[in-house]
Amino acid sequence: MFDMNALKPSASVEISDFDEDRVSSPRSFVQESGVYPMTIEMAHLGITNNGATFLKVHFKETDLGGINHYETFYLTNKEGRNTYRDKDGKDRYIPGFAQANTLSLLCTGKYLYDLDFQKKTIKQYDYAAKEERNVQVDVAMDLLKKNVHLGLLKVIENKRVKDANGNWVSGNDKRELNTIGKIFAEDGRTLNEIQAKHPTGDYLKGWSDKHTGTVVDKYKPVRTAPAAPAPMPPPSTESLFD
Repeated sequence: MFDMNALKPSASVEISDFDEDRVSSPRSFVQESGVYPMTIEMAHLGITNNGATFLKVHFKETDLGGINHYETFYLTNKEGRNTYRDKDGKDRYIPGFAQANTLSLLCTGKYLYDLDFQKKTIKQYDYAAKEERNVQVDVAMDLLKKNVHLGLLKVIENKRVKDANGNWVSGNDKRELNTIGKIFAEDGRTLNEIQAKHPTGDYLKGWSDKHTGTVVDKYKPVRTAPAAPAPMPPPSTESLFD
């Protein structure tokens, strides 16, 4: 059961904290870093085993042969809080909460909390059962079929593996993946540019010039890392049944 109050913006954090226009490194098939036009095929809520709430979004790009990108935005920590306190003692939004609200505002003009969530049945891969199963999830109906531009980053990092105690830790093998570095509206503007009523999306070109073709290398060798498990199947396409 979701506590929808966890999706409310905090009165102690400025709205501008959602989306800062900074050209800097951030924190299916892997694409080269760059800006891609995408359509939202699915967006639904979920809860991790430790109690954190997330929004999982399936983006699809059609101009280059149907590229798929899946992003999980973590909206709260395991205590259900959508903010944290930085080193200066200032409240900040959890990065996933800020980024998911940026997506929502760019697509609908509404905060995530104000979206229409409806229970729908989708197909989802069950890793324990090793097969796709029907599951019921809370779908953000307002986000479906909305168009955006994603600034995707190609990242190299350590694979995550389980140690002898069953905890997920960094392994010694590398993996490549894409993460979202920046979200732009369908017309190419950022949230800040829209709120400032800029007629064009000038920031997109600067972001693209800096990041296109680059690689964010986060890999660090681990001396006593456990062996990597067998490869997992690719994420399934989550489609509505009703």
